[in-house]
Amino acid sequence: IDFEKPSHKKHEFYLHIFVYLISSTALVFLIAAMTRMLIFTQAGPTDAASSVFFRLNAYVAAFTIIVLLLAIKSTSEFYKRKKALTDNELLQSIEYMEKLAHDGSYEELAESLKSLKDYIANSVNNS
Repeated sequence: IDFEKPSHKKHEFYLHIFVYLISSTALVFLIAAMTRMLIFTQAGPTDAASSVFFRLNAYVAAFTIIVLLLAIKSTSEFYKRKKALTDNELLQSIEYMEKLAHDGSYEELAESLKSLKDYIANSVNNS
């Protein structure tokens, strides 16, 4: 399986987003249930220690939700940046082609130019 195919990358992206969203919604449900139990019901924690641990659990769940939402945002940005050829890679490719031209390896130079052209064309078509 070629994991560099755009279809596999797209599936990987959606899988990451799906897992983060499911985790976030589950935590939102749990925090809502804990808050409702703490505030609105009389059957909540009776002693002070249980109340403190219950609130601490709610705060930890809220913090985890925030972290998961930031992970969704950063995953989206990561995959957007991953599509494009970085400046460093482009410079390395040009330096390699320049070295091939100085060495007189014109067949290899033509192959590397063709592969760079194909790569750029594929990244333009997939974005």
